Amino acid sequence: MTSVKDLKPCPFCGSKAELCIGEHAMIDAKVRCTNSECGTEGGCWDRDTGDPDFWERDNIVDAIAAWNRRTE
Repeated sequence: MTSVKDLKPCPFCGSKAELCIGEHAMIDAKVRCTNSECGTEGGCWDRDTGDPDFWERDNIVDAIAAWNRRTE
């Protein structure tokens, strides 16, 4: 299973990335670059399945997967 330990560095500046979870993980699960001059962020997900556990668990996993996706 994907975890925060698996976060790749920022694809633009190479700085460390961090997972950010707002009050509602179903809306605010994203990953961002820790370099304030870069400011890259991505992976905000909002899927309404009616299951709050699905939102929280899968949105975090999906946010990390989106951040880690790279093109060749």
